[in-house]
Amino acid sequence: MKTTPFFSIIGIFLLFTFFSCDDSTSINNCGNGIVDIGEECDMDSFPYGSECTNFGYISGNAQCTSDCRVDVNPCIPSGQCGNGVIQGDEECDGDDIGTATCESEGYISGNLGCKNDCTFDTSTCTLNYTSPNIGTLIYVPGGAFQRDTITSNISTVSSFRISQTEITRSMYYTVWNTDPSDTINSIGTTDPVQSVNWYQAISFCNKLSLLEGLTPVYNIEGVDFSNLTHDQIPSTDNDTWNNVSVNWTADGYRLPTEMEWMWAAMDANISNPVETNTTGYTKYFSGSNGTNIINDYAWFSSNSNNTTHPSGSKTMNELGIYDMSGNVWEWIWDYFAMFPAGEIADYKGPSTGDFRILRGGSWATDQTYCTISKRSYDYADFSSTDIGLRVVRH
Repeated sequence: MKTTPFFSIIGIFLLFTFFSCDDSTSINNCGNGIVDIGEECDMDSFPYGSECTNFGYISGNAQCTSDCRVDVNPCIPSGQCGNGVIQGDEECDGDDIGTATCESEGYISGNLGCKNDCTFDTSTCTLNYTSPNIGTLIYVPGGAFQRDTITSNISTVSSFRISQTEITRSMYYTVWNTDPSDTINSIGTTDPVQSVNWYQAISFCNKLSLLEGLTPVYNIEGVDFSNLTHDQIPSTDNDTWNNVSVNWTADGYRLPTEMEWMWAAMDANISNPVETNTTGYTKYFSGSNGTNIINDYAWFSSNSNNTTHPSGSKTMNELGIYDMSGNVWEWIWDYFAMFPAGEIADYKGPSTGDFRILRGGSWATDQTYCTISKRSYDYADFSSTDIGLRVVRH
């Protein structure tokens, strides 16, 4: 009897096992509902679920193909703009703007909308501020400008807000319950207030701040502005009032600095905000573009009939501000001095001096005083029927 060698039996067994294993991996199990090795899915079975978020999409459910591959065509890669629901990288969709508001987008007020491309429509949002007592304060963006004929004399100004009109007689009366204006040189209470000295101008700012619950900017030793009456304001030179200190970070009202006034008067370079404005200081009047006429923008001696006129009755400048040239001179914070040389940032004038700056020209001066470059000045206790004020705040 012949016998099979032992190693032959082992070899046959291993060969059989090898072919058995190979046959098992070649069996196509796709369609059995179980995700096997080499399959991405099987029918309704997915290793981690069919939600499209598992595959890097924002919504939807993937499908499984007949060859057990994941089909992501039903998945939504980004928002479907126009379906009224914010999805993916959409800021908004139709009436759905989520919790966003003009304020959350960095504006002061307004109604936030949604454009057709599902991005925010901020066209009705505004950076302007509305005071219940003096109306609109126009937002003036920060920037840089050449302040005189020397090209290296560049001023940089931070953003601020400035009253759209000169302070009117009625606005002044609301704050003080009195009106110092000479009515002979005024048409009515919507005209700018006049016959105001510099001490009265800064007092108005503080009183208005307190009236609106804001932090006053000016501090004068021994003066309680909450209880100050109008007739207690100095009408002659006063050292205590001349030593007024300023809280520049306060949110209340104040007089503009000379650099702020110039920047707003020359339009703040809104047409090219990233560039230094090198020609604005040469403007013939605020709002001038080289072809328009001053009569449309300013009240001065040739057209005023020897009186003030309603604030805002002429054409506004490029920023939407009225009467930056003409009607009444406007008190400025700064002491008068020659401009310093070179680059200056948020310049507030010298720390001491004899005179305070006046800007803009008036109904009583000729049109040459309406230019952006024209400077005037007077003592802080001086008042005149063609001197008033305009205010700013952060």
